[in-house]
Amino acid sequence: MITGLRYIFCLGFLFSDHLAVLSQNTFFEGSVTYVHEESDQGGNKTSTPVTKERVFFSKNIILREDVSGPALQIIGNIKVYLNSEKGLRYFIDDDRKTIKNVGTPKSSAIIRPIEEKWVGEEEICGYKCDVHTLKYVNQFELPQGTVIDTLSCTYYNSKILKIFRPEIFGRLQGNKNTLILDGRYNGVPLKIILKRQDGSMIIIKSDEIKPMDVNEFVKLPNYDFKE
Repeated sequence: MITGLRYIFCLGFLFSDHLAVLSQNTFFEGSVTYVHEESDQGGNKTSTPVTKERVFFSKNIILREDVSGPALQIIGNIKVYLNSEKGLRYFIDDDRKTIKNVGTPKSSAIIRPIEEKWVGEEEICGYKCDVHTLKYVNQFELPQGTVIDTLSCTYYNSKILKIFRPEIFGRLQGNKNTLILDGRYNGVPLKIILKRQDGSMIIIKSDEIKPMDVNEFVKLPNYDFKE
């Protein structure tokens, strides 16, 4: 067991019919709500209000939406839609009622870890998870120029809730999406700890897990397509 982690109160529960659905599929269908907590180099929380996002998983579609947090105020109510079967990445703008095909990011190199290892198992929200530590160099672009940072990560991925062909979802997002990375882990992440080179940290943890039919949630709305 990994020590030093506080108990996480979970709102999601498994019922017998959910177990039946999971046993019949090789992928997870349902939603996971994540809470983000950020802290600075001194361990002081910096994210106000708390960022919360909901991610819908199906076999070939993943849809992410913000529930609360600064992003809703800054960029509005925009959902990210990924279709691994058709190779599509859309931004769905619920405020302007538009859909934009944003394509695959130009930078899509697979992550080359400096260090990576399996360190054990941990139970999150009633689900047993494999725990991996991963350290890699993250390079990204800002208006001021290229930024290079070394990330030390801990991933808690469910052993039973699986993502179908996660490497394709990874490529659709340039292999840099925090939840999926480059698809190296096929279990749904239930907790992620990211520590930056300067000592600041973000913890992303599951708050609610709902195995369910998500067809209505991931269906594209009848909006205009924007170039």
